[in-house]
Amino acid sequence: PLPPGAASPLSLMDWKRSRAVFKLTVYGENPFNSFLDSPWGSVVIPLRDLVEDERRGGLQREKREWHRLAWAGREDGVDRYNHEEDDAALLVRMQLELRESRKDPTEQEIEASRAIQAMLDRNPDKAQSAMSTLWNLRENVAFVQNHMGRMLDTVESFKNVFNWTHPKRTACVFAILLVTWVAFVLVPGRYLILFAGMYEFLRKWIPEPEDQPMSRRLNNLLRSLPNDDHLRGIYQREHEEFMRRKNQREKEKQRAAKLHLVMDCQWEGLVKIKPTSASTPAGSGASQAAAWPSRYLVVQGHRLVWWVKEEHLEESKPPEGQMLLQGHSGTTHASPLDLKLMADLAPQLVAVFGRGVRGEPIKHTFLCNSEEQKDALVGVVAEVVGKKDA
Repeated sequence: PLPPGAASPLSLMDWKRSRAVFKLTVYGENPFNSFLDSPWGSVVIPLRDLVEDERRGGLQREKREWHRLAWAGREDGVDRYNHEEDDAALLVRMQLELRESRKDPTEQEIEASRAIQAMLDRNPDKAQSAMSTLWNLRENVAFVQNHMGRMLDTVESFKNVFNWTHPKRTACVFAILLVTWVAFVLVPGRYLILFAGMYEFLRKWIPEPEDQPMSRRLNNLLRSLPNDDHLRGIYQREHEEFMRRKNQREKEKQRAAKLHLVMDCQWEGLVKIKPTSASTPAGSGASQAAAWPSRYLVVQGHRLVWWVKEEHLEESKPPEGQMLLQGHSGTTHASPLDLKLMADLAPQLVAVFGRGVRGEPIKHTFLCNSEEQKDALVGVVAEVVGKKDA
């Protein structure tokens, strides 16, 4: 170590003469004992014990030893908890790496040594450095934050005892409360006060277990119940899926309301329309359906209108196609070839015929997403053309 304030030129002390120590402190988890500082005990390891060969420098031999824990006493402001009867020890593995002793210390090493010495200086008569103050403040803030988090988790677990987060445990708690209420109703209050007073006087002769099983059971009950953060993590996927479906329903309602506000339509939905090209790809019904483009279909008055996407309707773009449901018009079955190629999707196929904008007869085949959607489309078209062809 480099002694601070030494005259120049500086000389290095022998590691065997160093009085520096490593102090490992064990802290308890009970925040009600001492809110900011609750050490149970400590282990002190002299730095010189880690030095094997200071002339060689570099990595020294690793030390792996058991060290007895020295319990903190009441003079430090901490209860002993009868720890003097325990035989606790810490298994510590430490290895020291020394700098090369043949080289003179650099200015950076000297300043670093002085900074470390200032941080380790615990003399109450001297003002601590700003670095030491910030370091201790960071540790205290982290300690308080962790204990506040544990306290809030305990409060949330206590709240979840009564809101059926765990139905079995909540039922047991309510059953105990019901029995207690019945006891208070049936037993006069003066007897309860008498029993409480007698217990206070006779508690000295009543044997009590050392481990306090009731408090341990209550602690286990609270620890077995999840807090709100755990519940959010457990049901995160279900919550995201629920919110996605809810937002999707809200968007569909808004689009439907906007559509009915702009135009009075009897039916609307996403369907697939058979392409007008004569080429028919080979494959199963699913591959055939994949080749059909998706369109947004609307029945408005005596017209059947479709757009490429629903957004095109909202952007007031012209429709891709339309059909007039006047004269000889209505619905029928799809062609035998379509029914053969798409046998597994045949109940969802429907053909609608009518007239084009120039009065020519036209016919289009649509693939609905479900049989219910197909039946609704057929019913609306039949109502429009004055037929009852389902």
